[in-house]
Amino acid sequence: MDGVILQEKVVFLRKQLLLLCVFLALLVFGCVQTKGEPSSPQPKNNLGLTLQMPEQINVGEAFNGVYTVYSEKPSRFYLLVEGSKDGGLNRVIQTVVLNVSNSSVNSLNPFDVNETTGEFVSVDSFKSLGKYTFTVSAFDCASLEKAFKINDCFKIKYDEIKEIPPSVSASGSTAVILHERVDCNIDDNCFYEKLSTCSPAKVETDFSQVPKPESPIRFLLTIHGANGTNCIVNTFVLKYPLPENTTNSFEGAEMNCSVPQRDREKDSFILNFNPIAERVPNNIFWRCSGSYVDLLKGVTNSSR
Repeated sequence: MDGVILQEKVVFLRKQLLLLCVFLALLVFGCVQTKGEPSSPQPKNNLGLTLQMPEQINVGEAFNGVYTVYSEKPSRFYLLVEGSKDGGLNRVIQTVVLNVSNSSVNSLNPFDVNETTGEFVSVDSFKSLGKYTFTVSAFDCASLEKAFKINDCFKIKYDEIKEIPPSVSASGSTAVILHERVDCNIDDNCFYEKLSTCSPAKVETDFSQVPKPESPIRFLLTIHGANGTNCIVNTFVLKYPLPENTTNSFEGAEMNCSVPQRDREKDSFILNFNPIAERVPNNIFWRCSGSYVDLLKGVTNSSR
């Protein structure tokens, strides 16, 4: 009887030993298999997209909106630029494929809406009042090419990716308003106060430090608004006796000048943009254009 019991204990211990060996073998095998695997996922490419644009601009003023695409790794992106006016239907303005190695800055183009057809029209500046919204979406070209089984994502039409979520997107809006233009009449101080902030205004003047209403030379100065960091000022000749050695009348001629911030005070503006100075300022030839500048160049060349 004792021998039978002893034999059963030996069999039981052998089974326990076998199970222990199997457990240890599985444990060792698992360690070997996972030894070369990373403990955390590989980092993904960091992407970014920002829009920069003025909160509001005047009708006809130059629009300086841009969007910037950021990519930690060199990548190709399919960019979809859409626009809407006053919360209306979003329509495609532009599609472009970009190679981005770090960042890429691109211009946003003004647009208008044809009231009859509802179609978007590309313009050089916003022509009508309203709130204009841009939405830019970036799609990774490698993912699109894999999904559509093609070798160039530029071949994809924008309506084919409507249901595909972009890698990154951003939106921004600009309000286009109409500033009331102040009529300063013949008050130079009123005009130069507006020029200091580039606010729309107009004045009739003779371009002297102390204006003389009876002066035979009269100009109409009009501030149109800002273009970037410059202020656009139009000079129109109302009265101007014929200069010596010329048969060309200056009356009716005009010029548009880009006036930098440093020249928006009265003394500096008269010094650098006075078209009847004894020596015409170089700024007029560098920063102004129009029929008046052309006439000045003719007079300057004939006097040499």
